[in-house]
Amino acid sequence: MTSQILEQLAAHQGTASVLSIYLDTDLGAKSKDAVRLMLRDRLRPLGQVPEALVRRVWDYMDFEFDWAPRGLAIFADESNLWQVIPLPISVPVQAYWAEKPYVRTLSDVIDRFGAYNVALVDRQSLRVFSVRMGEIQAQTQALGEELKRHKQGGWSAQVYQRHEDNLAMHNLKQAAEVLDAFGEQTGVRRLVLGGSPDVLSQFREVLPRRVSDHIIGEFAADVSASTHKALQLSLDVVAQADLAEEAQLVERAVTAANASTARPCLPLKWWYMLPWPTPARAITSRGLVAA
Repeated sequence: MTSQILEQLAAHQGTASVLSIYLDTDLGAKSKDAVRLMLRDRLRPLGQVPEALVRRVWDYMDFEFDWAPRGLAIFADESNLWQVIPLPISVPVQAYWAEKPYVRTLSDVIDRFGAYNVALVDRQSLRVFSVRMGEIQAQTQALGEELKRHKQGGWSAQVYQRHEDNLAMHNLKQAAEVLDAFGEQTGVRRLVLGGSPDVLSQFREVLPRRVSDHIIGEFAADVSASTHKALQLSLDVVAQADLAEEAQLVERAVTAANASTARPCLPLKWWYMLPWPTPARAITSRGLVAA
């Protein structure tokens, strides 16, 4: 659904200029007032935005937005465009006033966080969720054979423990098959694992290569964790993986720049501060102006 909205925004043709806003609405480390202040700071330099349009944005933030998503995108003009899109992650606060909607950030979020599966696993059961743009779209569950505690000692206890270990491995192999089939069904391969470290280590060993190659990361959780908790933990994993990927890309760019005499040699931290190219005048959360 969000991909369709992206296509519509990218193809938008109108006579009025469009206000594009991206907000970091994750309240884990800041207040609502701090978010409003950042938005006010980004809107002020744009200047040309009609007051009625700005007022509509403020009314939405004050009376309609529930502050549940970590990020938010708003696209609006003076005619009939009004599109609000909750984002699964926080994004740099930005405001653009241009002839067309600024969709580069939205496209990037969809590419990186648009779809992935989450697998919660232990030695007996598996729960799988399909996540798109921070919302669970589908889920399934598989139960293997029950594992029981054996209190008797001696040789029989060792035999029984081997039996339990073999049964647990059988369950994990079945879980791997279910997970593989779920990925085929949803058409999503990117994967986040949840469970105890020892179980996840065993589970990785029995996963097909076509599944394990797409693992983004993992988090510690009980297989009975609430859906909301599993979702939030998975979003943290995906966000951290994305930051690590960005850092690698920037480092490679800096290395390439340092190796070329035709390009300036910039410290690594400066590359993070480069403004995104756009025909519209833009203010980013880092306080930079792009023209």
